Amino acid sequence: MAGAASTPAASSGPWVRVRLPDDQVVRAALRARIQVRDGSWWYSLELTLWGRLETRDGRLAGEPVPVDFLVPAADVLPIEDQRTAYAAVPTRRHPVAVRRAAQRRAPRGRGGPMPWDAEGA
Repeated sequence: MAGAASTPAASSGPWVRVRLPDDQVVRAALRARIQVRDGSWWYSLELTLWGRLETRDGRLAGEPVPVDFLVPAADVLPIEDQRTAYAAVPTRRHPVAVRRAAQRRAPRGRGGPMPWDAEGA
């Protein structure tokens, strides 16, 4: 088949399992983790599907084509032997989500004197 030697980069992984809207589960290459403004997480994935290619002589042929798509994090499942490769995947966070998370971690005001505030301590 034409182009079989140049299969798209989706074969390089790291791989995850992704649940599609019709409940099929397929393997896709993980490209990035993305946290959007509202704080929800999405995964950027790549799946190789068939594309239609017209040859020089006018015939049509099937050609593997990478398709990029975003998936809610809840529909992406890790593959056990790929876990170490996930650390190298880029993570992008919206600045508003980062600020919101930092505010939740900020220490709260003290309700009174602490033991180390006593005189002579």
